Amino acid sequence: MNAWHKFLLFNAKSVTFRKSFIVPLVILVVGTVGIFIATDHASNKLSMASIVASDITNNQTQKQKFINRQEKVPAALRKRLNAELEIVKNYNHGNWSKAAKNKIIINNEDIKTSRLSGDQDSAKAMQLENITLAYSVKHNAFPNTQDLGVQGFNFLGDFLKYIFSRDYFAIPNFHVFTTVY
Repeated sequence: MNAWHKFLLFNAKSVTFRKSFIVPLVILVVGTVGIFIATDHASNKLSMASIVASDITNNQTQKQKFINRQEKVPAALRKRLNAELEIVKNYNHGNWSKAAKNKIIINNEDIKTSRLSGDQDSAKAMQLENITLAYSVKHNAFPNTQDLGVQGFNFLGDFLKYIFSRDYFAIPNFHVFTTVY
């Protein structure tokens, strides 16, 4: 057994003390720490209220366009905008239960829309989020839900999907550039 111990120790020393091993190892460790810091920083700035804030701005703009054209504002837009404003107000005041109830209302609308458009993955993700939000409603607990992954490869995958999405580049037939022939 002693011979095997010496043999393994010799191989470990001969591999680990080479520059060709140490440099990639340092890059791996620094990269891992960098991803951890980036995801931690991103998750600290991501909340239910911050996610809804951009929707509020868009919906208020749409509402103003209807008003400027002297048209009736659709009930669905008014309902969604009111729910979003309630989310931000209740979230900022620590009323987690009320904020989660309103987020469930919005998610249910989005689930219907996703199913109609054929996007089953988004519908399933929102259903899972609703389960977490239902717990928040029942126990008035902080709703710890995220729309993006915030750890490691989940964050990286969601981030890259956003960066390389067709809508981001607004390039028609973007699939031509991403298809492997």
